[in-house]
Amino acid sequence: MKNLLSTLSLVFLFSFTNAQEETENIRVKEMGITFASLNNFGLSFRIGNPKSVWRFNSAFISGTQSDILGSIDEANGYSRNLGLGLQIGREFRKKIDKNFELRSGTDLHFRFNRRENKSPSVILSPAGRMFKRDNLSFGLNLVLGMNYIIKEHFVLGVEVQPFISYNELKSKDENTYFNGTNYVTEEFSDNTKSISFGMDNNSALLSIAYRY
Repeated sequence: MKNLLSTLSLVFLFSFTNAQEETENIRVKEMGITFASLNNFGLSFRIGNPKSVWRFNSAFISGTQSDILGSIDEANGYSRNLGLGLQIGREFRKKIDKNFELRSGTDLHFRFNRRENKSPSVILSPAGRMFKRDNLSFGLNLVLGMNYIIKEHFVLGVEVQPFISYNELKSKDENTYFNGTNYVTEEFSDNTKSISFGMDNNSALLSIAYRY
């Protein structure tokens, strides 16, 4: 894990060489929103010059909550899902005509997602099942894409982000049941670590930004 973090940091820092000199003459600022799907959106801020910008993306991956009604009040359950993410990186641009720009770069990314579910027993209370999943990941994205400029101030962007990521999944399950005499709760927990790479549902991104 330490070797992975060191490698990601070196690659990230290598892409930022001469950044201080470039940002002394700031000529481009962009603020907008990004979409990976209808329920996966975030905010974006970019600052730099026409050839390169710093990227700051805050992705609100998802957020839902619903109630599960049991046969009696005490047996009510719930389902919750909350996710967020943050990306910080460097983007380089090459103008190919008046309205189109090619984009390439790297991002460091962080994502956290929590899912919780409590399902009540159909008949007995407090019998039922409960589980919680915490998924944490961080790593490096490559950025490949293009911009379409509308009247100098509005920027429509599309990009793909192949990635390499370190992931940690923490799971907790509880099962409460009636054994004929009293209620018994069994607990199970697990911690899974992995490294993944490639592309997933969050790897294609659309953006709409205002340039000023």
